[in-house]
Formats: sequence, structure tokens, C-alpha cells
Amino acid sequence: MAMAMPIDPVTYMTVRPSQTHRCADSEDVADIGTVRENVKTLHTALRVTNLPASLGFYTALGYTEIGRIEIGDGATLTLHKFPEEEVATLELVHRPAEDPVEIGTGFSHLVVQVDDLRATLQALSRAGLEPGPAEHPGGPDGPQTSWLTDPDGYRIELVRWPPGHPDGITAADVR
Repeated sequence: MAMAMPIDPVTYMTVRPSQTHRCADSEDVADIGTVRENVKTLHTALRVTNLPASLGFYTALGYTEIGRIEIGDGATLTLHKFPEEEVATLELVHRPAEDPVEIGTGFSHLVVQVDDLRATLQALSRAGLEPGPAEHPGGPDGPQTSWLTDPDGYRIELVRWPPGHPDGITAADVR
């Protein structure tokens, strides 16, 4: 009988005492295989310094809080989704006992798809947020984008795809 690996209560990841964190070379990949089915991204977790400010920001962006988990020492995980989503897609991790968030260079941005960029920018401005101007990075027939920054400095890209384009970037977009 296989022994169950312990789960870290903060990261929810399996803890393996002998686990190493290094890039696998091609021989290692051949040995361990690759997960190929039933895999998808579930949500993004962002660590936040000022929970009330972050809740106000993400609520203005359109997210709805679906629950909060106390994880000890005053720390919480607050789960959010957009109204049309079935599951949480954003987790705000608040650990007040730790130092303030420092974004660094490892995180680039979170992308949020919108149906009407102009109306979204107007609504965000009315809510006191400061979105950037609409841009057309793919030319006049491509996606429309705008950028804004949350209270901790995370960059949010708003994108409106052209009519008929699938949700998100496809292989055809990068060929």
C-alpha cells in the first residue's frame, strides 16, 4: 500500500521530502512522462498587502467574492469569480504578519477578457480606478487592450477580442 504524501495547508501542494526543484533534461522527461489529459488552469493566486483595498479593486473590476478561508495567524484566502463563471478563478492571499508584497520581476500580468472595452474603462473610471487608454496591439482588426494596476502593483490587462475570435490566444494567433 502506498503511503499518502502530506499536503501543505497553505499551498495545497504535496510535500515530498526528497523532492528537488530543478529543470528536467530530456532524459528525465522521458522517465517521468507528461500529463496529457484532464489538465487545465484553475485559478491565479495573488498575495495582497491591504485586503480591503484589494477587495474594493477586484470588486470594481467585476469579481464576486465566493468565500474566505482562515489559514491561521490572521491570514486568509479570499476566493473570487466573475458572475458567469462556475468556479473561483482568483484567490487573494492575505498574510498580514508577513512583509508587504514586493512584485519583483517574476510575475508579469493577469489577463481579463471583457465584451466592451470602452464601457469597461468608463465603469472602472467611475469606480475610482485608473485604467490606461485603449490600445490596438494587433492593428485595427486585432484585439483591443487596456492596462491598470491593482493596489499592490499587479498589472491587469483587459482584452476585447475581435468578433468571432475564440476566448484567449490560439495557436493561429502566434504563427
